[in-house]
Amino acid sequence: MVRKGIIAPGVWRAGSLKWSDPDTGEERSSIGYIVDTRENDTGTMRLHYTHMPGEPEEAKLDYPVRLVTTRPHLGGMRWWFICPLVVSGRPCRRRVAKLYSRKYYGCRTCHGLVYRSSQEAHQRDRVDSMLHKMWLAHGGFPDPASATPAELLLMLRAVDR
Repeated sequence: MVRKGIIAPGVWRAGSLKWSDPDTGEERSSIGYIVDTRENDTGTMRLHYTHMPGEPEEAKLDYPVRLVTTRPHLGGMRWWFICPLVVSGRPCRRRVAKLYSRKYYGCRTCHGLVYRSSQEAHQRDRVDSMLHKMWLAHGGFPDPASATPAELLLMLRAVDR
């Protein structure tokens, strides 16, 4: 939104963003906004949209999201959203660069989103740990003279623990 000039210092502007199906060009979704950054390096962005979860009921939503800025060491200004969600009765208030949509817009943490790479990075560790426990439960490691290269590698990793 900063790159598109929607969020900038000292502005009041209203508009909408639309998402279309790449194949048909048919509009899939839209959200209206009102941005007000006329106060010193802070502001609000009011979001208004209709949430339709695939049921006959629809919810018309309209709520503000606070905007704040920081000044990077090399100059300029960086805009941030303050997560508007309340989880378990506590307001989040995290300063974030992106908001993600479910029914309400909020940060990754509030929506329980994780990066796929962080999940994949620990898969090998979990497999190594599981094999280590299995070997110990069945009387120890296989004989290195008859072990496959993969088993030897796993044994070396287990010894490093």
